[in-house]
Amino acid sequence: MRYYLLLLISLVLGALLLPIFVIYSLLRNRFDEKKQFNILYHIAVNIDIMGNINGDLIRDLIILDKSRNNLFNQQFVTISASIGHLIETDNINNFGLWFSNLLDKAFKEKNHCLNAFNQLNLQILKQIK
Repeated sequence: MRYYLLLLISLVLGALLLPIFVIYSLLRNRFDEKKQFNILYHIAVNIDIMGNINGDLIRDLIILDKSRNNLFNQQFVTISASIGHLIETDNINNFGLWFSNLLDKAFKEKNHCLNAFNQLNLQILKQIK
C-alpha cells in the first residue's frame, strides 16, 4: 500500500511541478537554443523510457513470443530500442513492423528502431570498458 501512496504523491507532484520546472528552465535559457534543445530532448527521452518501463500494452500488441527475452519494462531503454530488439531477434508481428515503419516516418530515419537498439548496445559496451 505504501508504494501506491508514493506513486500517487509523485504523480500529483509531477503533474503540478514539472510544467513549472520546464517553463522556468526554458525561460532561464531563452537565449541559448542549444540548452533549450537539450532540455526538451531529455524530457522527451525520459518520457519515452517511462513509457517503456510501463510498456506492457505495446509489448502485448507487437510481440510474437512473450516467453522470449525482450527489453520492455527495462530501465534506461526506450520504446524504439525495445522494438528494435524484437526486430533483431525476429520476435515481432506484422503490427509491430507497421508501427516500426510509422516511427521511421515520424523521425525521418530509416530503421529508426534498429538504430535505437544498436545505439543502446554501443552505450552498454562503453560502460563495460
